[in-house]
Amino acid sequence: MVRFTLKNITRDFSIRMDMPGDESIMEIRDTVEDYWGETDIVLVKDYYLLDFEKTVGEELADGDLVEIIPDPSMLRTSLYQVSER
Repeated sequence: MVRFTLKNITRDFSIRMDMPGDESIMEIRDTVEDYWGETDIVLVKDYYLLDFEKTVGEELADGDLVEIIPDPSMLRTSLYQVSER
């Protein structure tokens, strides 16, 4: 089990999580979608993007902080759509 903190920076809220090391990073993304309803996100640890195809054990260690940020490519698309109106 890997214990880490998941922080949603747009909502200034965090939760502590325990996940098996063999779980996919994608499972964290699915948790974010279920818990906060956010889908267009990236997960960041120490200024590095987490790879959704790797496992929790490969990417994280006990005590890590994982930040949830909006996917910058989706922000650009949203801003472009707003400016077209």
